[in-house]
Amino acid sequence: MLAIVLYWTVFGLVALITALLGHKMERGFLLLLLTASGLTILANTVFGDSDAISYVLAIDLALLGVAFYLCLTSDRFWPMWFAAFHLLGILSLLPSVLFPDMDFASFRMAAAFWAIPALLAFAAGTWKDFKAEVHSSGKYNRSPFSL
Repeated sequence: MLAIVLYWTVFGLVALITALLGHKMERGFLLLLLTASGLTILANTVFGDSDAISYVLAIDLALLGVAFYLCLTSDRFWPMWFAAFHLLGILSLLPSVLFPDMDFASFRMAAAFWAIPALLAFAAGTWKDFKAEVHSSGKYNRSPFSL
């Protein structure tokens, strides 16, 4: 329960930073993260924690694919950090997928842990890009309500 509260607290802070300071790419990625989190909750609710692993892995792999795409196409550094932490989470989840008859609760917890550094890397990168933009132009020229 504490891990869930921690995740959503960090997610809320990241969402606030991204909504206020991020560009279209960051805001779009934030919506993707929110969608992936919602689908993960739905999969765990419908199928139960142990049976939802395959669905959660599919969601995580899709998110990793988008992060890799952003690594290759953007000029920002946060997608690389996000992708690296997210990949660690996926690799932590693999024993649960490969051996479904065994209980790997600790591996699933480790997989969930890596979401926090991934989110923090996303927020730190958004903040850093904002500071660089303000430093180079001398002004803040973005509205939190514009896409």
